[in-house]
Amino acid sequence: MRVLLFFISIFLSCHLFSQSWPIGSIITVCEGETVTIRAQMPGATSHLWSTGATTCTITVTPTITTTYIVQIVINGQTIVDSSTVYVIQVDAVENDTICSGETAFLHATGGLFYRWYPETGLSDPTSNLVSVTTDASGTYYCDITSMGPNLIRNGDFELGNTDFVSQYLYNNTSLWNEGTYMVGTNPQTYHSGFSPCQDHTTGTGNFMIINGSIQPNTTIWQQVIQIVPNTDYIFSCWAQTVAAGNEAQLQFKINNTLIGPVFICSDTVCHWTQFYTIWNSGTTTNATISIVNQNQEAGGNDFAIDDVFFSELKTCSDSVLVIVQNLQVDLGSDIVVCEGEGIQMEVLNPLEGANYIWVFGNTGATIQGPSTTHSYSISSATVENTGYYIVQGNISGCEMEVDTVEVVVHPNPEVDFTAQINCIHNASVFTNLSTGAVNYLWNFGDGGISNLMHPTYVFEKEGDYEVHLTASSQFGCEGSISQTVVVRPCEYHIYVPNTITPGQKDGLNDYLCLPPETASQIITFELFIVNRWGEVIYYTVDPTFMWDGKVNGKLECNTTYSYRMRVGFPYSKVKQFVGKIHVL
Repeated sequence: MRVLLFFISIFLSCHLFSQSWPIGSIITVCEGETVTIRAQMPGATSHLWSTGATTCTITVTPTITTTYIVQIVINGQTIVDSSTVYVIQVDAVENDTICSGETAFLHATGGLFYRWYPETGLSDPTSNLVSVTTDASGTYYCDITSMGPNLIRNGDFELGNTDFVSQYLYNNTSLWNEGTYMVGTNPQTYHSGFSPCQDHTTGTGNFMIINGSIQPNTTIWQQVIQIVPNTDYIFSCWAQTVAAGNEAQLQFKINNTLIGPVFICSDTVCHWTQFYTIWNSGTTTNATISIVNQNQEAGGNDFAIDDVFFSELKTCSDSVLVIVQNLQVDLGSDIVVCEGEGIQMEVLNPLEGANYIWVFGNTGATIQGPSTTHSYSISSATVENTGYYIVQGNISGCEMEVDTVEVVVHPNPEVDFTAQINCIHNASVFTNLSTGAVNYLWNFGDGGISNLMHPTYVFEKEGDYEVHLTASSQFGCEGSISQTVVVRPCEYHIYVPNTITPGQKDGLNDYLCLPPETASQIITFELFIVNRWGEVIYYTVDPTFMWDGKVNGKLECNTTYSYRMRVGFPYSKVKQFVGKIHVL
């Protein structure tokens, strides 16, 4: 085993940053940390760990304090050694959810010292219980410094007078002389002037009982332990006065250097009080730790110590997320729609589990909720829907901010028109009767369009046409109407006199002819005038004809003739007219 101890001593100094330790070390880690344990030894031919591994090193991440045992075969001999990995478990408790402006309480456990950060707003960053009032979510971290296992052997003295040295004289029968001590359960057993005090550990066990020396810095208790360089350690002890007056003045010493303040025992007899100090090991790998008494008085100065403790300080971290409920409600921009359109209002930043109440601000009436529905819709808006819509919300007991959206519903134009329909190829007149509109679009049903307010339109073909008028307001709102119009060919009327009087020679009604305005429109024309025997006496294709009643240049008065006239007007069928004409 001496070979193994030598191996341990040369590897102790390299563990701090590598988290790699030689077998036999007492290892302290934070929960979740990984550590490598080495068991390399010259001449070793095999390794068998309690984990089942057969390598010379193992890397582990224990969740609880665990002892790892290795069997090493060297030159045919089996050496058994072990390392215990002490797992420090700290907790900054659960995440917290608060309302904006409320106070969150952060509670950490498992440590000796605490340091919370960021410190802004914290009530006491060095307490295990802190409070913070905030309106923003954030993560708060806590460095929790805890003690590892006690490196002191027989620190509670339950094994008796062993594993430590003292410059005091051991006397198991009497403590009447200064500078003597005894490990026992009752000071009065060894000195009638001492009080029957009990031990600190259990109340019934052993503790070290001392009659103080008058020589300062006399070592009461001392032990040598292996330590890790550049590591903080805590050194503590419990002490009590066993005889009233002139209380002991105790102090720690490490490697012959006094550390920490002088601690004066309580003047209350049999009252245990703890004193401690923090010490950094620097480059040292071994520490001779001692408790000395600085009191030089012979009278009184009688005391006891128990539960001597020396341990590495390990800082582990945990965090708490403080969630501040987002109490803002965002309904977005105001809404402008036209009558008849749909309206969709919704919270743009909804929170799961939040309840919302929708209120119509114009009347103050609740129109929806409370419910988790974060939207409100109107399928076909009317002008009466114009107004302010308010959303109130709460989540987890937090009242959310109120947001408002204005809804403006513009009316659609009232659309109407009348039509004066002419025959084909003649202008029809449309009169717009719409109100509330500034723009118009006419569709005449045959592909023709117009954006005039009161258009005229010429239909090229006869038929039934659906004329559609769309009118829009200054806000872009539209209304429309359709009417069916009937377009037919034009009807023309022919006036043919039944009598002419060329024989009267008065210059009046001397000719058979058509009115000039009628004749000018005719495109197809044919006229037959026949006597009573059916003989054609006059024929022309000129619609501007003028017949003077003469037959072969001779006027025959008081005669009746028949006529047949074929007339064709533009875009109209050829029609035939027949009648009698009297010549007087």
